This record gives sequence, C-alpha cells and structure tokens, in this order.
Amino acid sequence: MNICRRLALDHAWQRELANLVLETRPNDPVRARLYRLLKSELESHAEAEERTLYGILLCLPNCHLPARRAIHGHQKVADQLRALEEIDMGSDEWLRRLYRLRDELEHFAWGEEELLFPAVRECLDHATATRMTDEYAQRKSACTAVELEVAPWPTECHTASTQRVS
Repeated sequence: MNICRRLALDHAWQRELANLVLETRPNDPVRARLYRLLKSELESHAEAEERTLYGILLCLPNCHLPARRAIHGHQKVADQLRALEEIDMGSDEWLRRLYRLRDELEHFAWGEEELLFPAVRECLDHATATRMTDEYAQRKSACTAVELEVAPWPTECHTASTQRVS
C-alpha cells in the first residue's frame, strides 16, 4: 500500500466518524466520546501527513501548489474544531457547525484525492510512496492525543487505517 491509498482510507474513516457523531443525540456521552475520537483522528492525521508528505511535496515544482492548498485545508479544519470546542455540544449551533465540518472534510478529501494524489503519483516513485506509509503510520500513532475505551468503528475501516504496511 502506498501513502495515497493509506490517506484515502483515513479520509473514509474520518467521514464515517463524523457521520457517527452526527447520528448521536444531544448530551449523549457517546457523542462526546465519538467527537473526541474524531478530533484526535483529524489532528493526528494532519500532523502526520504534513510531516511525512507535505514537507517533501513543497520542494517539488509539480506538487508545491496542491500541497499548499492541502495545508490550508488542514488549517481550516483546525479552526472549525476550535470553534466547536467553544460551543455547548448539546446545542443546535454545535450540530450545525459539525455538519459544516463534515461537509468541509468531504470537500477537502476530494481535493486531496483528486488533485494532490495524482501529482504525488507523478512526483514520487512507488518505493518512496510505499515507505512513506510506514513513516506516516508511526508519526500518526505518536501524535494521537486521545485513547478511548470504546471505539465503535467499522472493522474494515479500522483495520485498514491502523494496519502497518511494509
């Protein structure tokens, strides 16, 4: 598996998590746990992706602009997460903002997968892209801010997004 495939699997898991949070009821403790898991996933993903992939892509002429756009996308997601932290999780406003975050994640993932990843495939050889998968997994694991007792995710998504690949 190469880095683009691994990141696409993470994007699918993030979308699933966002949808799971949206399905919960206000003031349900499961909402808080799922949201913490989503926030941790988004933050660790962004940190690991930027350190593993974007640093290299910013130095490559064909990848520079899409990488800068992706970094900006991560900043927008971080801003939205900070805004959610300031609002009561049981409020209608919190739910509206979470819908906006989910929509932003959809748009952002599409942009990476359709615009950035093709450039990555052109700029990096297969061996490098495959090696980056391990680097990304290690960095993401090191960045993970939250360990939850309950992780209600689809088995295939979790297995694919946590599996170390050589």
